[in-house]
Amino acid sequence: IGLLRTAAQFDDFELKLEFFADPDANGGVFIRTSPNPVSPVKDCYEVNIAPGSHPFPTGSIVGWQKASVAVNEALNNSDWNQMVIRANGPRIQVEINGQTVTDFVHRGAFLQKGFIGLQHHNGRLRYRDISIKPLNLEPMFDGSSLQGWSDANRLECRVLVSPPDTLRLIGGRGQLESSRQYGNFIFSNIVRTQVEGVNSGVFFRCMPGELMNGYESQIDNRILDGDHRRPLDSGTGGIFRRQPARWVNATDGKWFAKT
Repeated sequence: IGLLRTAAQFDDFELKLEFFADPDANGGVFIRTSPNPVSPVKDCYEVNIAPGSHPFPTGSIVGWQKASVAVNEALNNSDWNQMVIRANGPRIQVEINGQTVTDFVHRGAFLQKGFIGLQHHNGRLRYRDISIKPLNLEPMFDGSSLQGWSDANRLECRVLVSPPDTLRLIGGRGQLESSRQYGNFIFSNIVRTQVEGVNSGVFFRCMPGELMNGYESQIDNRILDGDHRRPLDSGTGGIFRRQPARWVNATDGKWFAKT
């Protein structure tokens, strides 16, 4: 029995993963969990994985709601299965291989934030291709203009909206700055460096109006000797001059998501 959990906590999100479970396996995905949960009806929600006979079959929220009979049709007991969990306020939805098997709304006080955990109870159970997307984010870019942004420090850099829904910074050094200020936040964007060796970044908690004065989440896909564990100049995902990336997972010329 064991629980592998995230280092960060999450509230509203969409979690995608794949799992492979032997017929006698039992485990689950814990969401909004405490560091050391003691009960799935008190300090976490457990989305069960139990292909065999179980009071709460795969896709159920243990102690709260059983998955529909549709799970028997959706579940593949001899191959990998995709699970999607959407937690949005008091509502938790679970999909197995594209089919919704649980749609649960917690009436009354509900768990709002916590860690995500992968639990193993017995049997052989494997997880892979795990990704998470925060929900209920507000757009900062309207897709057609620089409304809400200042390019006063663009220097030699040109800022274009081209093609639609895409911000392009080209031609040299400079920055684009949001008009609003933010304290605690989740910032998510999709990025592509156009040529090899580009050094750029997302600055946050900056001094308003000042040039590149704040924390910088680096965008620099260069690595040493072909080793993704050896970023050059902090590496994409590192915090410049403070914490280098432990793994550079982006490639010049290809779109990648950054949160």
